[in-house]
Amino acid sequence: MDMLTSKILAQTSVFLALLPALVALLNWKNLNHAQRLLGNLVFVAVLTELFAYLLARMEVNNLFISHIFTIIEYLLLSLIYRKALSSLIPTKVFNLTMLLFLLYATFNGIWVESLTKFNGMSRAVSSLIILFYALAYFYKLLKEVKIKRLETEPLFWLSVGLLLYFSANFFIFIFSNYIQPSVKLSFTFWGIHAILNITRYIFYTIALWIKPPNKV
Repeated sequence: MDMLTSKILAQTSVFLALLPALVALLNWKNLNHAQRLLGNLVFVAVLTELFAYLLARMEVNNLFISHIFTIIEYLLLSLIYRKALSSLIPTKVFNLTMLLFLLYATFNGIWVESLTKFNGMSRAVSSLIILFYALAYFYKLLKEVKIKRLETEPLFWLSVGLLLYFSANFFIFIFSNYIQPSVKLSFTFWGIHAILNITRYIFYTIALWIKPPNKV
């Protein structure tokens, strides 16, 4: 993937974040607890994307933003799934995992992958845990069979989007600092990341637009 294509995809990804944010604002009164947590995540994502974009335009290192956003994203998604998976995973386990990840991400950002480098390892760790959440949610759906219309379940669309995004990006996060010296390979990898990010925001938009179904 060439540099121009990669940059266009990255810019599209930045501005597409506004779509789920707008939907969340317009539909806020009708959102349930999980959707409002997702809405807050989208608002943070918009600010993060725009701030990182502005710093990049000014040729200022913006990688410290990824360290902060990784923690916020992980905590908010954990809060969403903590309630959704309460019948499978005890709340204490969620709370302990959240605390341990917060400590690890902080340690990683200070002593391992500094704030001037991309936090590939902490992103990879958060990816694995969030993938587990999504898979556990699908297992719960199959086990309990409480949803009448699965296509109108917000967490279903959220989980599909997260599964696609993090399963593919896990390898990008792992090898991010190794591919950086190769300019061509780097643009290819981050172009793919931008496509996945666009896909994720589309799924976020669907999850914030629809109303939760009735239970059976």
